[in-house]
Amino acid sequence: MTHSAKDCLERPRKVGAKYTNKNIAADEVIHDSAAHLNGLQGQGDYDAKRDRWDGYDPSMHKQVVEEYEALEAARRKLREEAIDRGTAEASSKEVTKLAKKGKAKGKGKGKGKEADESDEFGSSDESDEDGADDDEDKYAEGADVAGQKLDTKTRVTVRNLRIREDTAKYLMNLDVDSAYYDPKTRSMREAPNPALQPEDASFAGENFVRHSGGATELQKLQMFAWQSENRGHDVHIQSNPTAAALMHKEFLQQKEVLKDKSSASILDKYGGEQYLQAVPKELRVGQTENYVEYDRRGKVIKGMERAKAKSKYDEDSDELLPL
Repeated sequence: MTHSAKDCLERPRKVGAKYTNKNIAADEVIHDSAAHLNGLQGQGDYDAKRDRWDGYDPSMHKQVVEEYEALEAARRKLREEAIDRGTAEASSKEVTKLAKKGKAKGKGKGKGKEADESDEFGSSDESDEDGADDDEDKYAEGADVAGQKLDTKTRVTVRNLRIREDTAKYLMNLDVDSAYYDPKTRSMREAPNPALQPEDASFAGENFVRHSGGATELQKLQMFAWQSENRGHDVHIQSNPTAAALMHKEFLQQKEVLKDKSSASILDKYGGEQYLQAVPKELRVGQTENYVEYDRRGKVIKGMERAKAKSKYDEDSDELLPL
């Protein structure tokens, strides 16, 4: 054995093979560690014995090729047998059709015109069976094609779920100076076509993700921590995030209390609280039964007429207007 027990890559046995004389592995191929193995010159001591392709013979791939060729030959043989079986079934079906026609002629001799029409046009059951057989033969041709899935109930072949109209992000604008596409994260933050409006573009960038979820709350918390640290408070969201979140929550509550107190003091000093109350919903969306009809210019044709505005100046009266 050319390696120790700790360097062995096989599963350790409960009882060694030299004691049980069972499942004895093949002899190892001993390489010269001083020579370079698989292009690893000077690294044969450590890397060569851990190289999975060490000692691999490319001619071993012929076994894989032969296996696939055998599978293809078996598949071709099955297909030929299916075709032969289909022709035999077709001939038997023709015989049954002729027999049915003979029976129909024998039964329909005394029926006259109806029997002649049935012989000329055939029955609906026979046409349905023929159509079903044609469909089976048509869809059986592509049943063995790799990458396809045939549903016998719906008769739909699904190749893949991606359509040709699906354009990748990095292909929307081929300009070198356009938005940067990060292949590692598959993200494009900026819009590939900034000239288009966001509602008209099929893809407007991924910057909106930065302002979704809890990102804005985290930014507010970070700003609160920085401002508190400048004022002398020990707040740090990385070292103690729970304390920072509690302090921020308490700060917001105190801010709301102070805001309510300041607004109440201003109203007590200057008044005008009645103007801050909202109009009841019944008055805002109230409806009346007065019917008014207008023309295209907005004049009242039928219904309640508008009241004329009166002026407080005498010169606006009709009596004093110059002729």
